[in-house]
Amino acid sequence: MRKRSLWKLVLVLVLVLVSALLWPEPPSLSLHLLPGLNLPVGDSAGYFSIGPLVEIAAHYRIRSLSPLFLMGSLQAGQEQVTNTVLTTTSASAFAGAGVVVDLTPTLTVRAMAFGGYSYAGLDKVGTNGYGPAVGAGAGIELFITPSLSLGIQGAYRKMFGLSDDILVQAGFAWDFSGPQRRGALMQQPGPRPERLEVSGLKGSNEGLQIRQLSWTDVFPVFHTYYDNHPIGSATLVNLEKDPIADISLSLQIKEYMSSPKPCSVPSELKPGESRQIDLNALFTEEILGLTEGTKVPVDLNLKYRIKDKWYQETKVETVRILRRNSMTWDDDRRAAAFVTAMDPTVMTLSNNVVAMTKSSGSRALDRNLLSAMAIYETMRLYGVAYQVDPNSSYKEFSTKKNEVDFLKFPRQVLEHRAGDCDDLSILFSALLQSISIPTAFVTVPGHIYLAFALETGAERARERFSRVGDLIIIGDRAWIPLELTDRESGFLKAWESGAKQWRLYSARNQAGFYPVEDAWKVYEPAQLPGAAAAVALPSEDKIVRAFLEEMVRYVDTEIFPQVAKIQGDIKQGGETPRLINKLGVLYASYGLYDRAEREFKRALQRAEPQSFVPALLNMGNIYLLRDDPEKALPYLEQARAGAPDNPKVLLALSQANHRMENYGAAGKTYGQLKLIQPDLAQRYAYLDLRGDEASRAADLSGAKGEVEWLSEE
Repeated sequence: MRKRSLWKLVLVLVLVLVSALLWPEPPSLSLHLLPGLNLPVGDSAGYFSIGPLVEIAAHYRIRSLSPLFLMGSLQAGQEQVTNTVLTTTSASAFAGAGVVVDLTPTLTVRAMAFGGYSYAGLDKVGTNGYGPAVGAGAGIELFITPSLSLGIQGAYRKMFGLSDDILVQAGFAWDFSGPQRRGALMQQPGPRPERLEVSGLKGSNEGLQIRQLSWTDVFPVFHTYYDNHPIGSATLVNLEKDPIADISLSLQIKEYMSSPKPCSVPSELKPGESRQIDLNALFTEEILGLTEGTKVPVDLNLKYRIKDKWYQETKVETVRILRRNSMTWDDDRRAAAFVTAMDPTVMTLSNNVVAMTKSSGSRALDRNLLSAMAIYETMRLYGVAYQVDPNSSYKEFSTKKNEVDFLKFPRQVLEHRAGDCDDLSILFSALLQSISIPTAFVTVPGHIYLAFALETGAERARERFSRVGDLIIIGDRAWIPLELTDRESGFLKAWESGAKQWRLYSARNQAGFYPVEDAWKVYEPAQLPGAAAAVALPSEDKIVRAFLEEMVRYVDTEIFPQVAKIQGDIKQGGETPRLINKLGVLYASYGLYDRAEREFKRALQRAEPQSFVPALLNMGNIYLLRDDPEKALPYLEQARAGAPDNPKVLLALSQANHRMENYGAAGKTYGQLKLIQPDLAQRYAYLDLRGDEASRAADLSGAKGEVEWLSEE
């Protein structure tokens, strides 16, 4: 028996070797993933039920068109023992060989035989067994792409001493040499094409003609856009009395394309039929090196068949490519192609500014607002100026949709320290997008400027911002508009001016709003070639000082009406602990913790000892925000004595003990919080964790450094 098996193996190896010699094509390797079911048969059917199975297999054809292949596979499955709750788990490793037949370029059938070794174990009992295994099977595959196929397969498997199964499987495979092999298969059926030059026809009024050619100017910044959008059009005309079939047309500009671009054409034209087609191109990044416009030759390669004869024609045309900074305003979203957020110069600048100012900003304010404020003030200190180009202004070109405008890339604006309204909008958009702050272009008659999205959602922004009219609310996002041309004034002035324009022109339906991330789906950003520019920023002290001055101005402006109202209530109703605490909460909400602490202490002085829970809790929160949980704890314990079931008090106690790594005490109060107010507890779910895991969870949820203020008792 062993000798017979050995001879079979030798025979298979000989056949594979002969196959390798007869077929000169390169080898072919494919990987298969085949989930399915194993159906016990024979005696096994009485002991086991149907169970799941998964197989990973590799098929290797020494020559890609050889009918023979070698295979290896790993199988794993489960079966339930009949009339019990017990299951068996099996694992098998096989090697074998088979035959594959390509019925069509996209349809393949295969048959195989294999042998190997199997293991099976009875779960919960510990009984297991080992033994040799053999099998045979067949399958069919349909190629969705030259490399990817879907298939079904059936096989018989005998695991000696274990079980007999029939496998029913369906899955997919990836053929690593698919494109080459499929191409070879396409050429095998039928006679080889007889390629004749077009001069073999009787004249220019016969055959398949390319007529009515028209071209558009090519903009390098949209070099990927033309893959799906035409740079020209043409009409194909059949001037023969017979149908013309197997038509193909490709376009190539050799200097700026790595390979010809196939154009979408009809596969066949009837006698006298014509069809208009688009001409597409996929350019390489070398096209962005053009600093001046130029004309280049375009090769159009046309192939087709009339009856059993093939014809080929190469037609040479001329296309004009504009310089890399060129653009037209027939679609305002096009400016997004210049927003190179991944430019190293842009990323270095924006990340450095955020790192310099992060610890100085108030954690109570929107993070996107603070980052945008810091970058705006840095660019003002750096000296980026508004400079109108008399030969290229948005005001003029926005009304002339087909006139070619000149736009700068962000790196160029930084190098020149100047730009007009579209250049400045592109620069600030890139700087903010590079730190993951969404931006949008806002257009009004004769002008374009920028808006950026707050981290705070629209609903909460309506509650937290005193001047909601200065925001652009669209869907669930709140945006801050920035007028970028007044470079002498600060961030707040730019915000005020941008909001004023939005209110005016949106009311007249004359304002456009174009999120950059949506525009990128059509107009991908084009990276400016060349080395990153060195940008000498102002000193860190100057940047932080300018940022803090603008932040304090914003806070004072934002809370002044609210402070005045509360102070009026205090003057009228007296210095009650409730009103004084309310004023402290207002200050604390905007990060003015020193002012807030003063008011909370004043509220406690006017209240009986341990009687005013809000001020006690808020004092504890102040110390939590200052990373001093030990000082916070006495205030919080007093607050709990006065309000043992207050959810915000329980939360603050959990936070204080968690910071001090008193996880038992933290877990106890957090457990009470989950029972009393589960929604609030869920927001601070990191309190259920410990150490680094808790820190990561707090960062991801945005709850790190957050506290809950109590304004009313």
